[in-house]
Amino acid sequence: MNGAIEKCLEKDPARRFQSVEELEAALTEQPVAKPVVGDIAEVELPVRLTRWQRSDWLLLASSVAGVLLFLHFFPLTNLASRPKVTFDRSVLRRTAQDYARRLNAPIGKELRFKLWGHPWRYDYIAENSGTREALDAANNPVPYWVWDITWENPNDGSEIGMLIDNSGVLTRFVRDSPTKGIAGGTGSLEEARPLAEKAAREFFNCDPAAFHLVGSGNVLRFGAAASEFRWEAPRELHGLRERCDVTLVGGEIQVLNHYYSVPPGYRGRQPVQWGVKSITGILVSLLILGLFQIRRVNLLARWRIVVACIGLLLGMWFIGVGIGEDAPVMAIVGLGIACALAGFFGSITLERGFSKVGAARIVSFLRLFDGGAASEPCGLAVLRGTLLGLALLGVEAALIWLGMDRFGTRADIYYHNERQAWLLSRWWPGGQVLVYSLFQGMGLALIIGFVVSLAQRFTRRPWVVAVLTAALVAGCGIPWSLGRIQPNSWMVVLLFLDYLILVWTLLHYDLLTLCAAMFTFAFCLENYSMLSMLEPTGAPGEWLAFGIWGLLVGLAALVAAQSSVRSAYRRVAAAFG
Repeated sequence: MNGAIEKCLEKDPARRFQSVEELEAALTEQPVAKPVVGDIAEVELPVRLTRWQRSDWLLLASSVAGVLLFLHFFPLTNLASRPKVTFDRSVLRRTAQDYARRLNAPIGKELRFKLWGHPWRYDYIAENSGTREALDAANNPVPYWVWDITWENPNDGSEIGMLIDNSGVLTRFVRDSPTKGIAGGTGSLEEARPLAEKAAREFFNCDPAAFHLVGSGNVLRFGAAASEFRWEAPRELHGLRERCDVTLVGGEIQVLNHYYSVPPGYRGRQPVQWGVKSITGILVSLLILGLFQIRRVNLLARWRIVVACIGLLLGMWFIGVGIGEDAPVMAIVGLGIACALAGFFGSITLERGFSKVGAARIVSFLRLFDGGAASEPCGLAVLRGTLLGLALLGVEAALIWLGMDRFGTRADIYYHNERQAWLLSRWWPGGQVLVYSLFQGMGLALIIGFVVSLAQRFTRRPWVVAVLTAALVAGCGIPWSLGRIQPNSWMVVLLFLDYLILVWTLLHYDLLTLCAAMFTFAFCLENYSMLSMLEPTGAPGEWLAFGIWGLLVGLAALVAAQSSVRSAYRRVAAAFG
């Protein structure tokens, strides 16, 4: 009783009771929560972090509204909803092999199978005709993505490559060397031109009679005399020029190319480049600060070791699979070790920081790795984070649409184009999205938690801490899946609003809730993008990924409600016993 009265009289508002339930629990001498057994000494969790509150029903309603807003605005703002992929990998391979037979190209071992993007085409149309026109032009008729399939020529070891757009139409064919036994060109351009015109009509449905011949001549290509022709459409499409190139060597097609070209020298507005440097600087700061505090914590705490192992695996995955399979082994191992060290020493910095300004915010995160994952606070944190992530999806989708519709902003095509190309080039894009989203959730929580713990050293006013943290992280240009719009000034504004919501999540709830919110946002955005593009194929991998995510959320809900479920079971058993 005396302890409860003394706590009510605390000068610092953060040290007083935060709800009527907490006061009632203290007066009736009922424990609010079990103390944490770990590096942070006995910390009592406030009731709002251990029990479903009335305000959580508003959070549930916000998540439903967020999903509805996202589903409405996503097709109006995201490029992924336009260029549908109408085939799976097996169909694409058969289509490419059929083109190779028609082109008399012998193919052997497959060397490359990837998806590439052409972001500058979208940017140019968006700048000259508007974002709606740029979205509508995706694969209709301008290809923003093309599949690159390359084989080895079994005759001489050279490469034979093709580019095929998402509708299965050939856009480029090239042999690295002339057909064996052919020594030179066909002779005069007049003799070669009918063959080139036939190739343009047959493979590109391009009628040279309706185009302008803008270039022709005998050139030296691939070590042999070649006849080269270039046609150009008489009209522009949103400022782009449709062109068709044909190169013949000895009557055989050496190069075919059908494309929409932007004016020479145009590269569009480059995305923010300082984000990676900012993340690196923050992680290095975490590591250094952790080194200075290693004597004050339990270095062998289970959760610390688990976080380091997760950092090792995620770092190795990020460069080994995420960046490229051809990455050197030393680079893969090196980044994995760097992420493991950042996780290990960063955990020390976070633990020490939160132990002074709000230890309850890290308790459920510690329990997650210390054998307490099945506790109600952990389940409730994951459930609340999921609801907040869904609400954030709708908020961002609505803000992006508002910017595009009213203020002339456009999608950050470099991110959308390259990220979706990277994901679609993988065997199971949905699985890659799950891991990538986990990387984002943990990394962003680490960064925001670090900045918040520093800000709270100087001020205890929550709104000041939230504004300062959101401004700092947004100003550092750390986007990941958030705020992907152009120009950069608008991206920073959108990032600030996003981070304001995420920082509020940490201040009002805890670190685990923040992790779950960012994971949910990143996963649902990226996986729904893949599902939209692969809709004609059924997208079984993406539906499977959503099923795994839904199962995890369902388990979290059951864990969060386990005491209520047990109580209901006892009442039912007593009634029928």
